[in-house]
Amino acid sequence: MWAVVPVKDFASAKQRLAGALSEAARQQLAQAMVCDVLAVLTRHPSLQRVVLVAQQGAMDWLQEQALPETVEFLPEAELGAIGLNTVLMAALGRLAERGIDEVLLMHGDLPLVTSADLDHLLGAHARRPPGGQVGVTNRCGTGTNALVLQLPQRWPLSFGADSWRRHGRAAAEAGLSLAPVEAPGLQFDIDLAEDVNDLRRLSRPGQRAAHSLALLHTLSSQDVFGS
Repeated sequence: MWAVVPVKDFASAKQRLAGALSEAARQQLAQAMVCDVLAVLTRHPSLQRVVLVAQQGAMDWLQEQALPETVEFLPEAELGAIGLNTVLMAALGRLAERGIDEVLLMHGDLPLVTSADLDHLLGAHARRPPGGQVGVTNRCGTGTNALVLQLPQRWPLSFGADSWRRHGRAAAEAGLSLAPVEAPGLQFDIDLAEDVNDLRRLSRPGQRAAHSLALLHTLSSQDVFGS
């Protein structure tokens, strides 16, 4: 199985944290979270390759990092698509053309993800009933943080507000079912100031989210508003 992670330009990432972190801190946090996600994905034995569907600015930065050879880039500019869902559908189509038949699609703002979370999700995928597909919601159960998909993709992706409900409906219209899997690290995305505060409290540097927590613990009061 391959993993697919969309990565937008870091300079424009995490705008909803604008009231809590400076622009520079938001960019650094987005970079750190992707590094945390890649650290887990590239070490998992069930994942043969990680494909980063990246905007140009993010790709430029990531190519300067010491990434494993199992990471490859699929530049968003080459897909001829605009908008996250259209871009991802085009990316999945490219992978299907290469003979890839299963992918783990997940976001890059899940710094607490662990190998055990992936084991749980991929195990549920292996045990799924005929016509079944699995994924992981966000903590409030409305968004979609990860999906395990069989290619070619038979139903449209619909990431955004209330995406889990829309994904379930689209899967049903294609004659499939979509079941949620409990995987705490995959459910913890970072979108709001309270998410950042929860992240600070839940872990310490050296454990999960090593890159993200190391950054958060070194930010100055000028970077963290309201501190």
